[in-house]
Amino acid sequence: MEIVNRVGIRENGEIWEFINEVALEDFLWDNLEVLFDLIPLKRQLNINGQICDILALDRDRGLVILELKNTEDRYILQQLTRYYDAVIRSKPFPDQIDYARSIRLVAIKPQFHRDNYTDRQYSKLYFEFWQFSIIESNRSLFFHLINVDNQEIKQLKIPYELKVKNENIPTLPANLSRILAKCPLEQQQEILRIREKILTFDKRMQEVATAGSIKYGDGNTRSSKFCAEFYIDKGKILIFLWLPLKSSTGEKISRHRLWTDWNGKTLVEGYANSGIGTNINAHDRIVDNLVNKLNGKRDDSRGYHRRFRAYYIDSRHNGAKLWTGLNNRSLVFSSADERDIIIGLNASAADIEKYIKISKSVAKRIRESNLFTIITPKEIELINTVVTFEEQKEKKIFLWDVDIQSVYKSLDYFIDIALERWLSRI
Repeated sequence: MEIVNRVGIRENGEIWEFINEVALEDFLWDNLEVLFDLIPLKRQLNINGQICDILALDRDRGLVILELKNTEDRYILQQLTRYYDAVIRSKPFPDQIDYARSIRLVAIKPQFHRDNYTDRQYSKLYFEFWQFSIIESNRSLFFHLINVDNQEIKQLKIPYELKVKNENIPTLPANLSRILAKCPLEQQQEILRIREKILTFDKRMQEVATAGSIKYGDGNTRSSKFCAEFYIDKGKILIFLWLPLKSSTGEKISRHRLWTDWNGKTLVEGYANSGIGTNINAHDRIVDNLVNKLNGKRDDSRGYHRRFRAYYIDSRHNGAKLWTGLNNRSLVFSSADERDIIIGLNASAADIEKYIKISKSVAKRIRESNLFTIITPKEIELINTVVTFEEQKEKKIFLWDVDIQSVYKSLDYFIDIALERWLSRI
């Protein structure tokens, strides 16, 4: 059975919905050409403090600005208006956009509030209103779009496999039942949904429960192949998946620990052959200690070429290197912006070098990743501590030339990979 669900949607009572706005944006970005005959240009571009979901081009190089909402919202037109103003003042991507052409402003929502219509009526700009829904038909799901003004309809099948509910799912293991009772409702629902998804994937899938672990695979022998595990540690449930180490085609499959916020954001924290992953925890303690040391230590009032503590910029290298007087070693930066951020850190040489080493390691992992990046929430917190994501967007700076927030994926994304690879191994 082929898994095709890489879309972050869920069933909520009698309706289907995207799990969050990021999932909606992902879906539209991937299908702009099919739905609107548009060429994707940029997502989440910050211009003078204004951030819009999607920028795209029509076939004549005309700019189209799309703002998305996953729920009813009264202020989508104000956002589009402010972003329109920022665009016509800054004129980004001049080599790709023909600014002699009018700019299309597109609002996409599940439903429009009456205030949206009032705001549009008295605006000097024109806004396209597209209303979307997810429709189930003949055991398939469709993304349904309708232009509320001219009733134009666009529809696209969603790659999501619906399964008939299985009434023969085994009773919850006692240890999982006890720990679930202490979890927040949202987490309970997600774990139960994940469990059902795994158990109904293939008739050979079995649930193997031990004192602190519930594994999912083809049996309980030394030769069994597993794909997922709920691990109980100190009253918490950790998720482990058997994932490829480097790529979708790689032969090596390893047990990895995942972190999730249970609401759409998931990371692969690292490889853990057994147990909870003590190496991951040890690394996180180092990063957490560094976060505490660097938190609040920015001092942007210091000049870039002014000595403080043991640091100064060597102007002979055009500001490209930061030299430490303590050990006379140089640290190379890819941009002056990165240099400026580090020179503003009022911290010890050891802590600054440790920060640079970890953050560059994170950037390298992001650039080299295929299916996913191995990164922990603590590492993301470290980057955000030194220079906040808001500041990165405002100054158009992404440390080490990567957008760290782009590493988040949905939990279903990783589960589907684990199920696909498990099926290929049995």
